[in-house]
Formats: sequence, structure tokens, C-alpha cells
Amino acid sequence: TPLVRDRMGQFLQQAEPDLFITVHGLLTDIPYELLRRAGNHCPIAVVVTDLGSGHPTWFSPRADLITLGSQALYDVARARGIPAERLRLLGLPVSPRFTVSNQEQTVVRQSLGLDPDRPLALLIGGGEGMGPLREIARALAGALHTVNGQLAIICGRNERLRGELQAEDWPVPVAVQGFVRNMSEWMVASDCVVTKAGPGTIVEACIVGRPIMLSSYVVGQEAGNVAYVVKNGIGAYNPDPHEIGRIVADWLRPGNPELARMAARAKAISKPNATNEIVEAVLSLIN
Repeated sequence: TPLVRDRMGQFLQQAEPDLFITVHGLLTDIPYELLRRAGNHCPIAVVVTDLGSGHPTWFSPRADLITLGSQALYDVARARGIPAERLRLLGLPVSPRFTVSNQEQTVVRQSLGLDPDRPLALLIGGGEGMGPLREIARALAGALHTVNGQLAIICGRNERLRGELQAEDWPVPVAVQGFVRNMSEWMVASDCVVTKAGPGTIVEACIVGRPIMLSSYVVGQEAGNVAYVVKNGIGAYNPDPHEIGRIVADWLRPGNPELARMAARAKAISKPNATNEIVEAVLSLIN
């Protein structure tokens, strides 16, 4: 509070908001106090952007509305004493591009320069290209060679890693990308997604209907996301690159029915209209 009180208080006084929306757990109680101190009694909405588990700061009794992305977090909110009438189980907000990603997979692969006939694993390192991507990529490429597969790697802003991976001699076709703005197309082109347990990527993959291989998670807020993926039967978790390669290659072996079952379960739990429904819910506070 001492670090942000003066600047945030000044900003809120100047903005005079009719509605305050936060997508960060720490920014509910502090703005509440500053707004009330300035005589502003506008409603406060909290859009929880965690998925499988959430820090207690998300669930402030001062919030007029809290939107949630999973039943697990809804149950946590109720256990912390938030009245049911202040809670809405709507999903997580994602780009509208994922909700209209009904393109034919073969067509999308061709537009991205990929082989339309080989099974594709998509390896994502987040916006900053974090984690042991090189080790995972090598293990995946070796394992995919056994199923005549191909690999796409999204390195984010990690240009050094991108250059190093592009210079590698791979046993299968590998497409190495930097920061992309068409992630929905890469997911549609893929047969499964390999990623760390970020909630946004998990939700995006579910909307597109892609099984998820989790390679790591941030201790604390992302731990529950691993349980979310495994318990819902939409993927697996393993931190070992060689095991990741083995599991993904097994998923992509010809005729494996489990891949389609995981994809169907991912679609079933997705909430593709979450963004619009969240907007409608928070705006209803000032309607």
C-alpha cells in the first residue's frame, strides 16, 4: 500500500471511474480504500485470471462481483465467505480469435508452411520463451521421428533461442517462430500443445480442442493448473524432456483413440464466450 497509495490515489481521483475492474488479486482492497477516501462509491469487479488455484487476495469481500474460470475456484471463493450472488462462473477472458478458430486444419497448416499430412506437436515458451525449450524440443523431435511427425516451436521474444533452434539439424521438420500474433492458427494446425501451466494457454488450447502436455509450472499460482489439466483428462504433466517426448509421440501414433477423447474433453470444458459474458456481467453493475 505505501508503494502505490499516492500515485494510484491521484490517478483514481482524476479518472473518477463509474466502474473499477481488476484482473490482479492485489488490486482490489487498495483501490477500494482509495476510491472511498475520494468519495467515489463506484462498484468494483474482480476478473480472476487464475484457473486451478488462487491466492486469497482474489476473494475480497469488498468486491461487488467476482468472475471465475473454474468450479475449483468458485468453491474456494464460497469457502472464503463470498456470497453466491456476487460470484459468476464464466471462464477466463481470451482473444476472440480463439472463439472463431474453426478453420480446416489442413488449410491452416498449408498457410503456415507446414506439412498437411504429418502429425504436429506445438511447443510454446510463453511471451518470453521461458523454460528448457531447447531440451524439450530436442527430445520431442527425436520422439516424433518414430511417428513421422513434425514440430513447431514458439520462442516468444527470445530471439537468441530462436536463432539457435533455427540453426539446429533436426530429424523431423521443425518450424521455429519468434513472437506470434496468430497463436490461434498455430493451435488449430497442431494436434497437441506442449507448454508450461499458464492459465491463458490452457484455456486457449481447450477452446480449440487440443490436448495439453504440461512441462512446468510456477510454484504457487500455477500448481492448481496442473491438477486442472490432469483431473479433467485433457492432458498430462511431466517435467522430464524425454518423458514429454515419449508421451507426446504415443499420443500422436496412428490410430490412437485417446488423442481424440482428450480433445473432446478439452472442448467440453471450454467456455469460448467467456470474454463477452464477463463484459456483460461487469457492465451490469452500472446498468
